[in-house]
Amino acid sequence: MSDKLFLSPAEGQRWGLGLDDVVRALRERWPNAVIQREDKAPQRVLIDFRFEHRGRPRLGAYFTVPNEFLSLESSDIDVAPEISAWFLGLTPAGVSNLIYTPSLDAPIPVPAHADEATLREIYDSLGW
Repeated sequence: MSDKLFLSPAEGQRWGLGLDDVVRALRERWPNAVIQREDKAPQRVLIDFRFEHRGRPRLGAYFTVPNEFLSLESSDIDVAPEISAWFLGLTPAGVSNLIYTPSLDAPIPVPAHADEATLREIYDSLGW
């Protein structure tokens, strides 16, 4: 599957997480994470990351420009709810969040205070 999974704040809202905040959190959670920062172009500021989790390499990216979002590989659907719940724990309370993929017609709203089980239900509904 070539789709990616995306998690972002709803339109008009912001997480306000800087790249350094996310790098620090990734290093705390996955100390051996390989992280590459790219901020050469004003329209594309991001970090790519790779880490070992549950015996497999996992890939993702966090973008701050032009919009904030977390991107995970759809091949990691088995751990996407866990990683997404961890990431949402970094974001400020009160921000509405969305899950989407390039193949979805519309984003899926994430319920307030969603935990890993709730996120698993949402990701399972994608039919992968």
